[in-house]
Amino acid sequence: MTTIYAHRGCTLDAIENTLEAMAAAVAIGCDGVELDVHRTSDGVIVVHHDPVLADGRAIAQLLVSDLPDFVPTLVEVLHVLGDLQCNVELKSDPRDPAYDETDGFAAATLQAVADAHAENRVIYSSFDKATAEHVVSLDPLAKVGWLVPVGAVLENLIDEARVAGFSAIHPFVWSVTKDGLKAAHDAGLEINTWTVNAEADLVAMCALGVDCIITDRPDLGLKAIASSLN
Repeated sequence: MTTIYAHRGCTLDAIENTLEAMAAAVAIGCDGVELDVHRTSDGVIVVHHDPVLADGRAIAQLLVSDLPDFVPTLVEVLHVLGDLQCNVELKSDPRDPAYDETDGFAAATLQAVADAHAENRVIYSSFDKATAEHVVSLDPLAKVGWLVPVGAVLENLIDEARVAGFSAIHPFVWSVTKDGLKAAHDAGLEINTWTVNAEADLVAMCALGVDCIITDRPDLGLKAIASSLN
């Protein structure tokens, strides 16, 4: 059955990627959350979308103690989520001066998940294929999704995803078609689509049978799931 993940937590009444947003996702009954992580200069994995804070300071150049109180560590978030599933997106851009070509970022993220005893409820993802491949090489049993950009054609990515050892492909909603979804499922790959906010799109993705919907409107997503079961 299709699951509903709150994008950066449930942000209807909370700031994204905060403990409050994660607790709100638990409270409304989401299946999981999607969040973004970066690594501080002292090696702590923290939850924040952009590589810099609003004041322009780069997270990679700061100690965890330098961060605002609203920026949580990944371990803290995983504890707040309880048993909920979590899609941990490793924000890794080769154009960023802090880009790590080694497997260090992936290793630190895996360690944070292990420290929270959450290995069985996390799927890792990244737009940077090399970073996603680092996760696979460090933990072949980990679930890893390959985030692909708007306009990607699912059928053209399936063989590459399988060879890389990925568990899933994460396309934008416009890329999801009946044929592409079937081809992915036939290859043993899950399709977890982002960021699905329009009610009509939520209903359509439920009807197609995607594995997961990542949405800023988990309230509408849960409603669409309920309707599809009636």
